[in-house]
Amino acid sequence: MIEDSARALEESEAAAQRAEQELAAGEAAGDEERLAAARRFHVRARDALGLAERRARDAHARRAELEAAAAAAEEEARRLAARADEVAAALSRRPRVAVQTGVRPGADPAEIAEWGTQARAALLVVRSQVAAERDALVRQANELAAAAAGEPVAAMSAAGAAELLRRTLGSS
Repeated sequence: MIEDSARALEESEAAAQRAEQELAAGEAAGDEERLAAARRFHVRARDALGLAERRARDAHARRAELEAAAAAAEEEARRLAARADEVAAALSRRPRVAVQTGVRPGADPAEIAEWGTQARAALLVVRSQVAAERDALVRQANELAAAAAGEPVAAMSAAGAAELLRRTLGSS
């Protein structure tokens, strides 16, 4: 893009110089037809030069924008890698999480994304295990409350079952 705009700018500058020369030659010759053609050529060359200059400036500005965006993306990738290392270290200290989840990912964004997918899957497994254990504890608390009360009780939370046990055991 920059090379193309630079080449177009050079060509426009050369055409503008030729137009200046042709205009001077037309004025010196005194030929009205040649002078009119030289003036038209000069106007077109100047217009083309202005357009080429604007495109060259735009290309340089766009390049600067892209370089800034690339630098920002590289910085974001570094921050992401550091954060992934922190999360991996935290996960490695959790007993229920799969061992490979605690292994630190590489610094490449693609490797981090792959590790993130694996970590998410491992955390979903742990979450389902904890939910199953919670449900089992709630069932056990309800059974204990029913046994202590001596009558069937409606399903309730573990906190509700504990409160029923306190009331039942406190009244005995």
